[in-house]
Amino acid sequence: MVTDVASLARITTRHDAVWRECGRCGVPAPLAPDEQQCQNCQQQQPARPRRARSDADRVRLTVRDMAVLRWLADMKAIYETDIGPLVARLPAPHGAVPGNRPGTRSVRDLMSRWQRAGAAEPYKLVAGRPRVVRLTSKGAALVGVESFRETAEVTAYHQCEVSRLRLCLEARPSPSLGTLVHWESERTFRADLDALALARRGERGRESVHVPDGVATYEGGQRVAVEVERSVKAPARLVRILEQLLTDYPVVLYAVAGNDIRRAVRAAEQATRRVLAHRQLSADRIGALTIIDLPGHVA
Repeated sequence: MVTDVASLARITTRHDAVWRECGRCGVPAPLAPDEQQCQNCQQQQPARPRRARSDADRVRLTVRDMAVLRWLADMKAIYETDIGPLVARLPAPHGAVPGNRPGTRSVRDLMSRWQRAGAAEPYKLVAGRPRVVRLTSKGAALVGVESFRETAEVTAYHQCEVSRLRLCLEARPSPSLGTLVHWESERTFRADLDALALARRGERGRESVHVPDGVATYEGGQRVAVEVERSVKAPARLVRILEQLLTDYPVVLYAVAGNDIRRAVRAAEQATRRVLAHRQLSADRIGALTIIDLPGHVA
């Protein structure tokens, strides 16, 4: 039977606690061997600041980030407004809704994260146009692409138009060719030329090989050379390009910015066919040419 307060205190106190004076208020209290203050004084003290994580300043990229950066490693640049449709087409990460297109604010958050990570560089290039997003060498290295050269500012706009055209072609099946199943970019094409060592002495130099802006392969196996034209080239140069493309590919697709360019390409086609006919090249060895307008947006 408990007879006094001291005995009651000993019963309700932890077995390793010793009654001592609190080092702050001086009131006796049961204190553990490593404690110097009573519970009341400990509760009144401000909490210790949380220890910062060792990777607190690092940007963590998501699976979706890596997928878009891998796509950009092929295309090099894209309009900021086209990133939403691109994300919606890529395979959805685990737990995400397939086909979900991020809004403007979500895309801006992506841009901010990529920029802080040094993976991509968004900037305004032309007034009245969306911001251009260029992949950096660091961003390419993050997705395993080592031999990557950043696109120059003067060519980034052209790369964005090619990226937009690719997205549009992938979204709309061709009435005659079907669905686009594979895209070979200009960067991949040039890497293949380097691998084949076409610039070696005694072989056709790489500078004489015209590299299309892209090669689209459709479900039936047809390969289509894709060109984006935003300005009128010299007629002789355009004829040389078409001469190579029409003999190397069964179909050549030109996406043009305006009627002046359309007329120039059509005139070059006629001149090219005359040159090839003079060489007695059979008609079945000459490809078809299709001209369309550059898309203004991605559906």
